[in-house]
Amino acid sequence: MGKNIRHLVGFTLFVGVAAAAYSYYKQYHDFHKDLEDDFHEFEDDEDGVDEEKPVQNQNRNYVSLHADKDEFSVAAKDTFQAAKGMASSGVEVLKDVGHIIADNLRDGSSAAGDTAKNAADKVKGTAKDAADKVKSTAKTTADKVKGAFRKSTNIEEETEEIPEEESAEASAEEPEEKSGDEPEEKPDEES
Repeated sequence: MGKNIRHLVGFTLFVGVAAAAYSYYKQYHDFHKDLEDDFHEFEDDEDGVDEEKPVQNQNRNYVSLHADKDEFSVAAKDTFQAAKGMASSGVEVLKDVGHIIADNLRDGSSAAGDTAKNAADKVKGTAKDAADKVKSTAKTTADKVKGAFRKSTNIEEETEEIPEEESAEASAEEPEEKSGDEPEEKPDEES
C-alpha cells in the first residue's frame, strides 16, 4: 500500500512539473511574439515620418548673438526678477525650517521638563518616606531610652529605700559574680 501511495505522489509530481514547464514555455513564447510584433510596428511608424521637415516650435525665444543694449537690459531685468523670486522663496523656506526647529526644541524642552518634574516628585516622595521612617525610628528609640531611663531611676529609688543593714545582709547572701576572664571551676567527677 505504501508503494502505491509513493507512486501516486511521484506521478502527481511529474504531471505538475510538466504542466508548469508547458505553461512557462507558452507564456515565454507569447511574450516574445508580442514583443517582436511591437518592435515591427515601431519600425513601421518611423518609416512614415519625413525627416526633411523639421518640427518648429513657435514659442521658443532665442537670444541673438548680435543683441543690442535693450535686449540685454530686458534679460538682466528678467534675471533679477527671477533671482528676487528665488531669494524670497529661500527666505520663506528658511523661516519654515526655523519654525520647525523651534517647535522641536520647545517640545523637547517640555518633555525634559516633564521628565525632571516626575523625577523630582519621585525624589520628594522617597525623601518624605525616608524622613518618616527616620522620624518613627527616632521616636521609637527615644521611647526606649525614656523607658530605660525610667527603669534605671526606679532601681535607684528602690535601692535608696532599702536600709543599709538589709543591703549588707543581702549582699552577703548573694554569691559573688565571677568575671568572664576567670575560668569556671568544675567539681571533679569520678566515675
